[in-house]
Amino acid sequence: MSGLDFISFRLANVYGPRNLSGPIPTFFYRLNNNQDCYISNTRRDFIFIDDLLDIVNMALSGTGDSGIYHVGSGKDYAIDEVFNS
Repeated sequence: MSGLDFISFRLANVYGPRNLSGPIPTFFYRLNNNQDCYISNTRRDFIFIDDLLDIVNMALSGTGDSGIYHVGSGKDYAIDEVFNS
């Protein structure tokens, strides 16, 4: 509306090395500390950090139009499936 050239990312759950937040590191932390895990039946989309960085690099190089982008894999997974795999 302001005429500014911008790109905004709406991220799915990012996972990968040194990940500190989200369901996967939370499960890992709690299991390693003999704590119970709360598992819901919600569904989430996940994206690997390297894939996210490829998208960010494309945006920085000027690829794509300005606007808002939903960044994810396009597939959703039940949190209980993630926990049990």
